Amino acid sequence: MTTAAEITKIEQEVKNAKKTADLGAALDRLRNNRDFRKIILEGYLETEAVRLVHAKGNPECQRPEKQATIARDIDGIASFVQYLNTICQLADLADKDIKDSELQLDELRKEIE
Repeated sequence: MTTAAEITKIEQEVKNAKKTADLGAALDRLRNNRDFRKIILEGYLETEAVRLVHAKGNPECQRPEKQATIARDIDGIASFVQYLNTICQLADLADKDIKDSELQLDELRKEIE
């Protein structure tokens, strides 16, 4: 592969990585938003999760269909948390890839000069 082709390929990879990094930055902004914290982080991911766990052990909620509904709702919260964590992890990797790629681009551009 020619140096120019390598540069083009790396530039495209940086462009794609920046989209992922932008998602991480958007999530950081959301996490710092008072309403998001109140409704999602505290309300849904904490208060609702605790409520569901207590409901799971409630004698009035022992019917199989009720237990299935509670389990589904708990799984939904866990899935959402995993989604948020994945965004963070991918954004961290993308940030590292961007830095590494920019260094590589600098070296390749110096070769052309």
